[in-house]
Amino acid sequence: GGKKCHAGAVEMVLIEDGRIITGGADGFVRTWALSAVEAAETTDEMPKAQISAVKEIDLGGQEAGRTAANITTMIQSAGTCIVTDSAGALYKVNLEEGTSSTLFNFHSGMITGLDISPVAHACVTCGADGTVRTWDYVAKKPSTVNRYNARATCVRWAHRAVDAEGRTVVCGFADGVLRVLMRCKDGVRLHKAIKRSEEHTSELQSP
Repeated sequence: GGKKCHAGAVEMVLIEDGRIITGGADGFVRTWALSAVEAAETTDEMPKAQISAVKEIDLGGQEAGRTAANITTMIQSAGTCIVTDSAGALYKVNLEEGTSSTLFNFHSGMITGLDISPVAHACVTCGADGTVRTWDYVAKKPSTVNRYNARATCVRWAHRAVDAEGRTVVCGFADGVLRVLMRCKDGVRLHKAIKRSEEHTSELQSP
C-alpha cells in the first residue's frame, strides 16, 4: 500500500488550472495533477488510487526553534497561496516554483502577557505557546522570539530604577520557573532561570 496524501488531516483543498492543491495538518502544501486523479483506477481489492504529488512545500522549520507547522487555511491567487499556520505563522507559497516565504510570525494561541519597554519603541508579549516575543511597534514588525517548553503566564519589562538601560525582561511560566531575559544587540538572551530550592520547598511543606 502507498502512503496517505498527508500525515494527519487534510485541512484545505483547492482546485485550479488542472491541479488539486492540498494543505495538511502536517505542514505540507502539495499539488496533484487533476488528470492523474481522473485517470486513476480502483478495484474492489484496491479501492484507493495511488498517485504521486507533482510538488510539495514543507512549511515546518521556518521559524527558529519550531519544526512543525499546521495548515488551517489557504487562499489561492495567480499561482500563489497565502497560508495560515495555527502554530503561529502566515506564509506566501509560490506554487509554480515550489517555494515559500514567511510573511509574519506570531503567537500560537492565547497571548498571556504584554509590557512596554521603558527606553525604546518596543514591547514584549508572552503566550500559551511558550514563546516570549519582542516587537517594534513603530515599524509594526516582530523583532525577536524565545521559545520554552512551558506555557508563559506573565511578563514584565523591568523599570529603569531596576535596570537603567532598560534591557531586562522577566517572564513567569506555568511550570513555576521565572526566567530573566536580557535584550542584546543580537536578540534576547536567557540571563538566568530561577526555581525554588528543594530545601526551601520541604520547609514550607513540613507541619
